[in-house]
Amino acid sequence: MSGMEPSLMGTDSVFEPIPSVEPPVYPAPAVEPPIVQPSAPSDRIVVVTVADLLAVYPKFTKAGEPFISAMLARAHAQCPLNVWGDSQFEGVMLYTAHLIELEWQQMAETAGMAVSIAAGQKTAASARTGNHLNWTSYGQQFDALSRTLIVTRVGFVV
Repeated sequence: MSGMEPSLMGTDSVFEPIPSVEPPVYPAPAVEPPIVQPSAPSDRIVVVTVADLLAVYPKFTKAGEPFISAMLARAHAQCPLNVWGDSQFEGVMLYTAHLIELEWQQMAETAGMAVSIAAGQKTAASARTGNHLNWTSYGQQFDALSRTLIVTRVGFVV
């Protein structure tokens, strides 16, 4: 090495150590309190349980409690009390039934495609288009019920 070339060893290294950088910590966003309709007092909590759903729709017993619980959670999020008021219970029931039925339709479609592929047949993608609420009778009932709601804020849940 001539005296002009930087050395990669020793104290005269041209490489500086990279300082460790901590990721930034962001404060949690402020949550607005829900706007409550007069017909839906904020002290009332409506929770649809797996037992409630199965009492009305016993055919969904095969779906299993963990799956039904997950779909109920999604439906509760879709049907907030401050928007749905006295219709929340029915809305959650219908939307949950819709979600389970959609899942079963998807499983049947996937199984049918697998059988076709195994038989050497060509398969086509699903032809369903448009609003997913139209794909089940539960979704259609949910959609009709949602159209009867009086909305107190700009925007809509469905």
